[in-house]
Amino acid sequence: ENGQEIPLEVEINSLGEGVILDKKGAKEVVYSLEQNLVPEKMSDLGQSDYENYKRKFEREHGKGLSEDIADLPEEFDMFLSSIKDKNPKQKIIAIEKFVRDISFYDMDNAEVAPMKRGKTIEEKMMIMEERLEELKVRMPEYAEQLSRKKYAGVCADFAMMTAALLRRAGILSGQVSGFLPSGKSVTTADAHGVSFALLPNEMGRNKIFTIDGTPHGINVEQEKMLAEMGILAPSREEIENEADKEISKLEKVADEELQKILEIIDSKDEEAIKQLTNGKLENILNNILKYKVKVPHLEAIRGVMEGYWYTPIGALDLADPQNRVEAGKFFQSQLKELRHQFKKNPEAMEKQAGTYLFDAVREFAEKFMKQKKVGSLEESYAILESLTDIASKDLNETERKAMTAIITYLRAKKMKV
Repeated sequence: ENGQEIPLEVEINSLGEGVILDKKGAKEVVYSLEQNLVPEKMSDLGQSDYENYKRKFEREHGKGLSEDIADLPEEFDMFLSSIKDKNPKQKIIAIEKFVRDISFYDMDNAEVAPMKRGKTIEEKMMIMEERLEELKVRMPEYAEQLSRKKYAGVCADFAMMTAALLRRAGILSGQVSGFLPSGKSVTTADAHGVSFALLPNEMGRNKIFTIDGTPHGINVEQEKMLAEMGILAPSREEIENEADKEISKLEKVADEELQKILEIIDSKDEEAIKQLTNGKLENILNNILKYKVKVPHLEAIRGVMEGYWYTPIGALDLADPQNRVEAGKFFQSQLKELRHQFKKNPEAMEKQAGTYLFDAVREFAEKFMKQKKVGSLEESYAILESLTDIASKDLNETERKAMTAIITYLRAKKMKV
């Protein structure tokens, strides 16, 4: 209001859109590009990239989350050896599953809790191993289920084991405990402990992921009790799979909605265009950038823009059909070489780069204005559209849609609410 930012009352509807309940005199609403619609996924970065991230983290924060915290049993090292060729995300998922598979939740842990108090991790694991042997004798009816288990304990014990395995596997990790209130009051029965792992997000910043080694029950009754205690959590693998399903849905919706919006804009219907300022366009852009755009897409589009900026292509009149053909041949050769290089670097294929792409396109348009090559941002957007069209046969579907969504969004930013 009058150039000042003011808080707005916003309600999130079932589509994940922010609906403004009271504008309070605001003349324009500026939306943020940061919007998390599904559970955060762990990045699929390769081992070498993770090692670089880990070294940087240790330089800045020390080795408190990377040093070994226990002398683990031989079978643990054998397991870790079996997953040494997996990437960090795959290792984390495998470690959580391993701990769940060999563990049994001890509903009567109070009987041995005093024995564990003040003990080292190695000593606690010995107590957990002996406790399971005791429970096998006490519960002969579950001999088959317990035969596949080795350690009996509670969530804090499993968090300890999981964190120790993650550290030994080279993953920045630790453990944390807290409460999961089930009502207005909180008791020790609401306590829960988990481990966590650190991975970099798209921008290289630290992202914490909860890793819960707490096993499910061995029968229906125990499953029910664990659920009532609020500690029957989905596995990290289940969370990742569910996120993939939600992302697929969002991508489909984004594709459909983007097409509708482009049709509205092409129609020149001013009233219909005004309705696009409710954040729907930004939701579409967010979904495309966050879930579809990877490093190869960024580099392909950046290659086209820089090819225009730094080569004689930029001096051509792209309205001339022959010049467009020549530019198309140049981009074809450039993109072919670029994609060949990425085939040699599969780790880069899954790195997210949507935010970087948005910034690159926006900065390219603004650079044209600053260096007086065009008279308006609209002319810059027109050049970007022309470049996308010329290179369209050599850009893939994600790259074409990303460019269309970004240019459409940048044009629509100035529309009033």
